[in-house]
Amino acid sequence: MSSFPTTGKAQVAAALAGIAATAAAGLGIAWQAGASPDDVAAAAAPMIIDGGQADSAPWAARVYGDGMERCSGTIIAPTWVLTAAHCAQNINRLTFRIGQVDQAQGVEAAATPDGVRVNEAADIMLVQLDRPVETTYAPLAAPGAVPVGQTGRIYGWGATCLDRPADQCQSPTLKVATVNITGTGCTDHLQGPAICTTRGDGIAANGDSGGPLFVPGPGGDVQAGLLSHSDDTANASYVDVTAHRDWISSVAGV
Repeated sequence: MSSFPTTGKAQVAAALAGIAATAAAGLGIAWQAGASPDDVAAAAAPMIIDGGQADSAPWAARVYGDGMERCSGTIIAPTWVLTAAHCAQNINRLTFRIGQVDQAQGVEAAATPDGVRVNEAADIMLVQLDRPVETTYAPLAAPGAVPVGQTGRIYGWGATCLDRPADQCQSPTLKVATVNITGTGCTDHLQGPAICTTRGDGIAANGDSGGPLFVPGPGGDVQAGLLSHSDDTANASYVDVTAHRDWISSVAGV
């Protein structure tokens, strides 16, 4: 199955007409100026198929919606988690476990009442935590630092199967896979700039939404993208984090 239906922007807006009230009441979403429900993608969360198990990921954040496994993400500052905007769809409360590959062992935190910030131009959001978490934070790539033609590493706790519903095979431990970075001409569900990838030794697909794409940087791996869309078999699109560094800095200070 495809993790996301083919949906036009107008259809996304219509599908999300009732989400703004629910999300605003339950999550305290603070939309950017001029934003609307069209800022959140109307899609179920995408899974790493194949790949392997991560050994360590102090920056990793498992995202739960109303207590259920929902998405993946990264902690980029003591009180800020970066993930996909559509992870807030139809959710009243976002909580997290942070810093461990075993999702049951991470530090627990929750979104503050007014702590969700959704970018108006892409499937990307920042969530302010109700407590600081001391760990190693995900370093973010500089603008334009996407190595097209090279490989990157993706991470997530999503499903590991295609033969049954995704919620029946979510991985309890963080998975990792390599992907091929084929270009920057892709778009996410809100037509924001995205990074095109193809399957390496695995592919992202349900529960990996918001999970990071890391690429080599001058001092080690840096996060260049976060998962927005996958066809579960060969191709996935990652929101281009490097294109939103000014916005991230204005909200989270990093």
